[in-house]
Amino acid sequence: MLDESSEPLPLRTLEVVIDPSAQNTKDNHLEEILGIIQRTCPSLQTLCLLVPRRSDPAFLIERSSFLTKLTHINLSLSIDVVFMIMQLNRRSLISAQFAINVNLSNALSHAIDPDAEQAIIQAVRDKDPVTLPLLQNLSFYIKHIYEDPSLSHRHAAVLLDSISQVPSLQSLVVECNDYTRTSEGRGEGQLELFDSLAGFVTRNCPSSSCLRSLGLLNVPFNDAEALQLLRATPTITHLTIKEDFYSKWFDIFTSGFMKEMEITSGSKAALVPSLKYINLQFPNTKSDRDCSGIATMLKSRIGTLLSGYMAFPEVDSFDKLSVLSQLGMVLKVGIGQQGVFGQKAFI
Repeated sequence: MLDESSEPLPLRTLEVVIDPSAQNTKDNHLEEILGIIQRTCPSLQTLCLLVPRRSDPAFLIERSSFLTKLTHINLSLSIDVVFMIMQLNRRSLISAQFAINVNLSNALSHAIDPDAEQAIIQAVRDKDPVTLPLLQNLSFYIKHIYEDPSLSHRHAAVLLDSISQVPSLQSLVVECNDYTRTSEGRGEGQLELFDSLAGFVTRNCPSSSCLRSLGLLNVPFNDAEALQLLRATPTITHLTIKEDFYSKWFDIFTSGFMKEMEITSGSKAALVPSLKYINLQFPNTKSDRDCSGIATMLKSRIGTLLSGYMAFPEVDSFDKLSVLSQLGMVLKVGIGQQGVFGQKAFI
């Protein structure tokens, strides 16, 4: 255990996770935690910090010499603290993972103070956007909040808007947890998330960009929005799409989407023409999903795709895709509920 009396350690990687039930104890204060890390881990490069408590970002200035050395961060903190860490770390940051969870003011009662949340959002919006010249990997995990399902999406949108340029970005992942979808449709936060993500990729993913990998996992977007993102990311070689839920509000990656993904011999420019690896997962959809449309899309890309992974809830989905085994594609197909797939490989 690290404490005030610990001798300096040659640690390069450290993970700190605070139990929400300990939120009122002295050890849960972020300032004290970082103070101990600064004194005992002077060589630290990778920091995972999951702290279910809101902190004032002003104290981070005192830790600037420590924070500017970090190259990899994995943070579950309020977005004003996250933004301050990005600012301090902007010249060295290579990889950043952010778990957006706004239930930080009172992790036990899950109380939300709308005025406090708006103040945090405004505090980040009032700052000049930050450029991260060395950042290669960026991922967002957006956690649902029962009291306000749109709030975490709004926080993620604000954080995306706060990043102006990432010229070295190679991988971008946006993941929402299973509770971001309801039969009532989308709230303002989900719409803001798409607008901010679309603006982010438009700023940072021209035809000459470094972006190679895109992951859209349970995102609250429709087909047209997902296609807009793919048109703005023409350089990707790896695409991961996961869609657990199916409803009239969030029907996504349908046969129409797969049709747009096909490579044809006409004059129409191919979508993501450099795609070599594809991962499509629909493990829990109660779906009439058109597997023949997926098979047709994959068949049209036989000359460029190197491998793929498919996950479906129904056994006959495998049979509909089995024709691809005759075309030389290396493809794995998982059948069954999430976590218990039986896998078959086409060689």
